[in-house]
Amino acid sequence: MRPAARLGLAALAFAGLVALAAALFEPRGDRAAAEAALDRWRSLPGSAEPHALGSPAHKRLGDALERLFASFELESAHQSTPDGLRNFVARRLGSSDLPPVVLMAHWDSVAAGPGAADDGAGMSVLLELAARSARLPKTPLRTTIFLATDGEEAGLLGAKAFLATHPWAQSGGILINMEARGTSGPVLLFETIGNQQQLIDAARGALDFPAAFSLAAEIYERMPNDTDLSVFKGAPGWHGYNLAFIRGLEHYHTARDDAEHLSPESVAHLHSSARALLEYWQQHSAGQDFGNWEPRARAPHTSLFGSTLVVFPSRARWPMTLALTLFGILMLGRSLRAWLGGWLVLAVSAGAALALTRLDLASAWALGAAAWLATALALEARAAVGLLLVLNLLSALFLPAALPQTTLPLLAALVGEALRRILLQSSPLWWAVPMTVVTTAANAPVLLALGWVQGHPGGPLLGLLWALLSIPWAVTVHLAGAQKHA
Repeated sequence: MRPAARLGLAALAFAGLVALAAALFEPRGDRAAAEAALDRWRSLPGSAEPHALGSPAHKRLGDALERLFASFELESAHQSTPDGLRNFVARRLGSSDLPPVVLMAHWDSVAAGPGAADDGAGMSVLLELAARSARLPKTPLRTTIFLATDGEEAGLLGAKAFLATHPWAQSGGILINMEARGTSGPVLLFETIGNQQQLIDAARGALDFPAAFSLAAEIYERMPNDTDLSVFKGAPGWHGYNLAFIRGLEHYHTARDDAEHLSPESVAHLHSSARALLEYWQQHSAGQDFGNWEPRARAPHTSLFGSTLVVFPSRARWPMTLALTLFGILMLGRSLRAWLGGWLVLAVSAGAALALTRLDLASAWALGAAAWLATALALEARAAVGLLLVLNLLSALFLPAALPQTTLPLLAALVGEALRRILLQSSPLWWAVPMTVVTTAANAPVLLALGWVQGHPGGPLLGLLWALLSIPWAVTVHLAGAQKHA
């Protein structure tokens, strides 16, 4: 196969990677439950209008929420201030004195739009699960608090008031915050606060359709955005999750954040995710003494195929990195082109990323093409393995949250190479194909987040990672073409 044909096939392979990765993460959940939740929210006066703090629609909606919470027959302890701020807080007592689990969303909107997604979607789910909790005959192990904050768009005012003065906030707890930075797409578990290891271990057991990768939190921390969960960072005894769907960014904080543009499938995914986490923590006693939880314990993780959450124990970072590096060295041997090729790919692709001022899928495509060209210049297919070794070492040293995106493809390549040698096979496709498949599975969440960081400084960094990890597709096509030609 001629080089030009291999290059064309590599471009098609990259397009296939984009399409397959996107298909792995589509919103899934109970559509009927989501529709019921949305109907309840939309029936409230003022919910379909902009209801920013202090507006007439805000007053009407607040009055309606107060009546609705009273109908749930839960214990209530609402908060209000003279300037019109109103937090609606209700709870169902548990059978133990374990720290509570808190489901949180904000009910105010920006003045520019009605906030059907931000945060009408979260409020729809909160009200549905509060009503459901009140009807359950079995008392949960943990006390469950339903917290509808006000003034989030005006500066996280309701969350600050709850943490500072509400008596139910003094014991700490496990927060599940629901947000939206768009109007569609799957729900991304994009941030945790407190002990990430405990929280992600729980999410792995609770979520049926997880969309999460630990690098998202590192990117988010560098963005000029906050949610109500930000208020609880560093507060003693508080640990929690941030959930949001992030497609349809062009509708965020505009008049188009309305019922017409809101995806019911996304609300269904938010409902199923929040309910799964809520029910897990309602009935599990893990973390009964939060004082023994290491507040900054990290757990690098990523979703595979949209159905499995792979978690790396923090203690395994260096043993695993060093072992993979050793096996990688044995695989690359003395091939200078394989080692230098990895650095060449990194340098060329980094240059392309730094040249970007905005990131979208077209830019990601361009980065993938640049990465392929650098690989072709390296004239050594194993340069992809050399690149993964370089990235894996850099991740272990400077950005452990990115380890799953590099370690899993590298591990697949080395396992494939070991099988090739054991079975006395000659084709390098034995290691290239597993590397390609696992790259797709481990890095699909990165594609999900590309739209989320569009226009922010972290965008090119995320696009760079995506482009670099598209290289296994190009290498596999290159090898298949070369083998067929031979």
